[in-house]
Amino acid sequence: MKKIIIALQVVIMIAVGILFYRSFSCSDKCEVNKEEKPLGKTEVKLPAKLSSDDIVVYYNQSQLFEKCAYISRLQKQMQGDIDRLDARMKAEGEEYKKWAGVEQEKMQKGLYNDIEMVNVSDQAQKKQEALRKSGEGIEKQMMKIQTDTKNKFQEAVTAATKVMDKEKKIKYIFVYSEEVPIFHPTEGALDITDQLVKAIDDLYKGK
Repeated sequence: MKKIIIALQVVIMIAVGILFYRSFSCSDKCEVNKEEKPLGKTEVKLPAKLSSDDIVVYYNQSQLFEKCAYISRLQKQMQGDIDRLDARMKAEGEEYKKWAGVEQEKMQKGLYNDIEMVNVSDQAQKKQEALRKSGEGIEKQMMKIQTDTKNKFQEAVTAATKVMDKEKKIKYIFVYSEEVPIFHPTEGALDITDQLVKAIDDLYKGK
């Protein structure tokens, strides 16, 4: 299942990049909803070296997945749900395989007459169709679990970043991942990974 998590990270990285581009490239003319409720009481601040010229920052997604307790819980829950569905699909397949083996052995021994053999054949077709539909249903559930996890991840990062950047100095946030290094931050690049980890865990404590 490691491939599933890596694939999910790739999807998240691309989707979050687009989301942040839309959220933080807003000009000064953007309207602000004054009645919007605060997202949390966390007092996480951006690094002191941030200035009006430092409008581009990044976070290390690989480290975020490792360090953030809330994100780790999301991953474990997703993996556990997918593993259970995978085990269910395999169990159903093994049950059919066992049934088919028994019936085939009876046929080879000549224990069935022609009518009984036709009945067994009909049962086999029905069982195969049921197995196919069950497998499709399980795959859809797996996809929904991955999509829901991705959306929760995006919501958490977006909410935490808004709390951290109350003065709206950040215009772009890049996402870096060792698994898929689309860009390589320089030594002087502003890394907000640790601040983001703390902000998310403060906002989603106990969830």
